[in-house]
Amino acid sequence: MSKKTVVILLGGILLTLILVFTFLQKNNNVTAEWEGFYLEQTSKTSFTQYAIESIDGTLEIKNSFIPSPRIDGSTKEDFNKHITITETKLIPGEYKKYSVLKNKDTYTIKVKGNPKFSYTLNKVAPRKYIGEDGIEYTTSLYLE
Repeated sequence: MSKKTVVILLGGILLTLILVFTFLQKNNNVTAEWEGFYLEQTSKTSFTQYAIESIDGTLEIKNSFIPSPRIDGSTKEDFNKHITITETKLIPGEYKKYSVLKNKDTYTIKVKGNPKFSYTLNKVAPRKYIGEDGIEYTTSLYLE
């Protein structure tokens, strides 16, 4: 084989690898598919009540947890027995600079700017997700 043939073959292989890598990178980013997506916390094991929504190019994370007096006569100590998650990873706010990356059944939300953070969700059922901190979420939408 001549040097010219080897160089052409190596160039072709390199070009193929670049195209495959670019294709895989694009398919990993599912930010556009999350438009209109809404997740709501269902677990009661933290002092949070998160909702995660992607709408009009903005990621909105809300924490609507409001401690309320117990009507059933249970005490604060009774309530606190069920709290197993004391450190949460989400930071409530509205974010324009974000992306959602998918790897199999794992979705990673990456927020850029200030504050900068990421949060990973594992899809455990068609409409059920568990966050990296153990918080459970559900959605009424199916997301592939």
